[in-house]
Amino acid sequence: MKKGVFCFLFILLNVSLVYAIGISPADYKTAFMPNEEQSFFFNVKVDYPKDAELYVSGDFANYTILDTYYLKRGGSFTATINFPDKAIKPGKNFLHIGAKETFAGGQGMSARSAVEALIFIEAPYPGKYIEAEFTVNDVNIGEPVDLLVKIKNLGTQDLNKVKVDIDIYSDKNLITTLHTEPRELKKREEAKFETILNTENLKPGSYKTIAIINYDNEIKTIEKEFRIGTLFVEIINYTKKVFENSINKFDVQVESKWNNQINNIFVEVKIFDNSTVIADFRTPSFELNPWERKILTGYLDTKDMSLGIYNMNLTLFYEDKTTIKSDKIEVIKKSSSFKELFTSTVILIIIIILIVISDLIWILRTKKKK
Repeated sequence: MKKGVFCFLFILLNVSLVYAIGISPADYKTAFMPNEEQSFFFNVKVDYPKDAELYVSGDFANYTILDTYYLKRGGSFTATINFPDKAIKPGKNFLHIGAKETFAGGQGMSARSAVEALIFIEAPYPGKYIEAEFTVNDVNIGEPVDLLVKIKNLGTQDLNKVKVDIDIYSDKNLITTLHTEPRELKKREEAKFETILNTENLKPGSYKTIAIINYDNEIKTIEKEFRIGTLFVEIINYTKKVFENSINKFDVQVESKWNNQINNIFVEVKIFDNSTVIADFRTPSFELNPWERKILTGYLDTKDMSLGIYNMNLTLFYEDKTTIKSDKIEVIKKSSSFKELFTSTVILIIIIILIVISDLIWILRTKKKK
């Protein structure tokens, strides 16, 4: 016993804690430059008494040299890339610059952790090649829509003429086309093509836009959708059946058609027997974000309601406006069939388990006698 305790203490005293190691900055971004040299500065921090071993891996690792591969107690170093005349692959390349902690002095046992920084290298595609990003914003009725297309020339050739046209559709009907001024785009250059859509004559709803990018007679298209909002909150769904003689959870699902936040929104529910209100409640107030769909919850007490079908009105209040929905609600009897089925199933499973256990015990006993 004493020997075991001694061994445990010996191991505990000789196992080093896992010390932290960090490298900064976490990343760089650069472009591939044929036959050129680029240097990147890094700093490594390690907890005493650790040192750091440095390494390189990933794309362009064979073309990268560190000014040191070992840092005592951490420190700074430089990674230098000597780019070849041609990139190994076009597009995004990832060069990993790593630091691995090592125990100074080599005593004891320690877990070695490592950390890496990334150098993102964008290499050109052969010929004419672009990447484009299309953004369009939702608005409220009467507000202008900003349309922006960002284009980056990632090819090996300059582009003499780049032009963007944007088609606007309502359902499948083309309602207008917007144009931008053409311009040239040099290698590795990025440009913005912007225009504005006037929505004064457009109705609320969803619209489709197609950006048609023409670059030296080559075509690229990007599709997006935007919405024109109106101050309206729609009642999407709600509870239609409740149990008798109980307090029932009552959900009302609503959806905003407005491009701004709506505050203090709530639902008032009234149940009628002919023209007499026999039950009513309202939900707590909520906020509704632009275009958000949310469930508002209240509770309906059916203690004074008999089994049957009743008329129901739901009134949604928001921003001095209301949305009204009329429907039927049914009060039903609580069913115990599920509970009975569940109980019967559990009993049956227990009986089967007991039979199986009994059979296993009989088999084991029989084998022992043999």
